[in-house]
Amino acid sequence: MFTIPVVLSLRQPEDKRSGRAVVLASTSLPGLSHFVVAGALKQPLLIKNLKMNNKQLCMEALEVFARYPQLDLADALAVASMRRKGITEIYSLDRDINRVEQVTRILMLTPN
Repeated sequence: MFTIPVVLSLRQPEDKRSGRAVVLASTSLPGLSHFVVAGALKQPLLIKNLKMNNKQLCMEALEVFARYPQLDLADALAVASMRRKGITEIYSLDRDINRVEQVTRILMLTPN
């Protein structure tokens, strides 16, 4: 199970007000592949008048999410952010990161 919070703000170019906000959230998406979920979440991001911080980063994260079904959306966002900044190493306890190409997981050890 994973949670996908997405907040969208729709505004017409001539409209100076904030427009509408739409929140999509799910705690589980049984039977749906990451590819299907990513495709569905990309559609609202393609709306012409959509104003959203880090819109392109979210699109990249959804591509990572679709490609690596073992990752949750938060991990996919971390990988997309790393790629954008040229970072190749991550401290993580999450073994699923090992499957991502060009990312090296550094095991985080906790003190005794």
